[in-house]
This record gives sequence, structure tokens and C-alpha cells, in this order.
Amino acid sequence: MTQTSTTPVVGLATQAASIPPALDKGLDIIELLAENECGLAQGEIARRLHRTVPEIFRMLQCLKHKGFVNKSEHGRYSLSLRLFELAWMHPPTERLMHEAQPVMQWLASQSQQACYLSVLNKGFVSVIAEASPPCGIGFCVKPGATVNLTGAAGGYVILAYQSKDVIDQIVADWRRSTGQQAPSDLRSHLTRIQERGFEESSSPEVRGVIDVSFPIRDLNDSAVAALTISYLRRTNSRSRIDQVRTLLREASEKISVAIGGGPFRLRVAAADKTRLNARGAAGFLDGAEEINKVESHTCRL
Repeated sequence: MTQTSTTPVVGLATQAASIPPALDKGLDIIELLAENECGLAQGEIARRLHRTVPEIFRMLQCLKHKGFVNKSEHGRYSLSLRLFELAWMHPPTERLMHEAQPVMQWLASQSQQACYLSVLNKGFVSVIAEASPPCGIGFCVKPGATVNLTGAAGGYVILAYQSKDVIDQIVADWRRSTGQQAPSDLRSHLTRIQERGFEESSSPEVRGVIDVSFPIRDLNDSAVAALTISYLRRTNSRSRIDQVRTLLREASEKISVAIGGGPFRLRVAAADKTRLNARGAAGFLDGAEEINKVESHTCRL
């Protein structure tokens, strides 16, 4: 018995009316073929989409010409790898690095400390980008460096902003890879990170270095990366760790907003380009009064 899925139409009439008919039909065909890996004949596609065969024929010819579908010698249509290729042209990590790099350069210049961006990779923490201060002095971790999950502040930060199921899966992968047991206080440690919003701890690798790490968050408030400074106190620098902490928070929120995540108040501010341009780069945090007005207005609506 074949089940036919239905999509609620309440509240969608206006949206549907604004979609060009040709685009609508083309997307319907792509979605249908995505659910049928063995392909479908032209007549089957028309029947399932409640369209006429001539309508479907024209759309299939267009999609075939653009390389989105293939036609077998038996007349069955299936999706090509074109969508996969397009998706890989803008992978999430590439976008993250693109948005993060200028902010990281700003952070390194303002803090006079090196900073680096890291992600989780099969139970380990991998550094994917770094920025050094203009003075050229700082504790730098080069891209490509890989650290044990429990040996990096960034690893704990990323873990702290995941769901329980995701945490369990990551820790299980880490245990299989290393043969080690998770720290007994892992859950309480992650809770403390969530409560204060960042991790700050002595470096397990270098004495006298303090790792300060903030999450880079997506739209669901999950951490996709960690932005970290391994703070090195220098005798000829005015940079203090509390200042570094403030700058790191600002930088992490800017990057989060740039990739479509971060706190709601900052997403509202980022969407309002006019206000941001008027305020300059500091508008992400200094525009609290204006942001609160927008939030209040939104709540009233």
C-alpha cells in the first residue's frame, strides 16, 4: 500500500501564489526524483505530481539540459550529481573560514594576542584558521594542528553547546579512537561552561598560558566551532586577560551572526545594515539600546 504524503496548506496560499509556476514544477520534480533512487519514467512523474505529460516533458528537458537530471536508455529519469557539486562549492567550513578570517585579524590586532579557530573532527579538535598580532609575538597554534578532545578548551566549549544525544555520540567516537574514559566531571564541567558562556583554563601543554575560548554558534544555538586565545602575559603589553575576554566575546558573536547564528539581539542588529553602517564595526555590541527597542517592538507584534 502506497502512502501519499500531504503538506499543510493553511497559511501558504499567498506564498504559493508568488512562486513562478515553472520553478515550482521544476523543484517538485527534483524532490520527487530525490526520493526515488532507481529513477522514474516520464509518465510516472506526471501522474505522481498530478501534472500533464507535456508539462513534465518540457521541465525534464530543461533540467536535463542544465545537467540536473539524467535519462537512462530505458527512459527513466534520475537525479545527477549536479546538486551535490553545487553544495560542495559552498561547504559550511569554507563559509565559516571566510567570515571568520577578517574578524580574527581584528581580534589579534586589538588584543595583541594570537587567536585560532577550531572544529571537532572525529573526537579530536582540529585548528582550521589562525591570526597573529601585528607585533609578531604570541602563542600561536597553526592550522592543521590536532589536539585531544579533553586537552583543548575549544573542545569543551564546542561540546557544551550540543544536545545530549550529540554529546554522547561525540564522546563515544572519542573513546573508540583513544581508548580513554571521559572525565568523571564532564557533565558538570559542560554545565559550568554554558552558565558563563565560555571556557577559561590553564593550558595543559604550556605552563603560564591561559586558554580562553568562546563558541561560534549556528541558528540552532549549537556550537560549530570555537574561537580561542592562548593568553600569554607579556611584560611590555597593556593587554589584560579581562580585556582579551571581552574582545573574544565580541569577535565570537560577530562570526556567529555572520554565519546566520548567534544571539537573537545580534541577528536583529546584523539584519539592520543601515544602523550597523552608521555605528561602524562596534555596532554589534555598542548598539544595545537600539537593539532593545527592536526587540520590544518585535515582542509587541
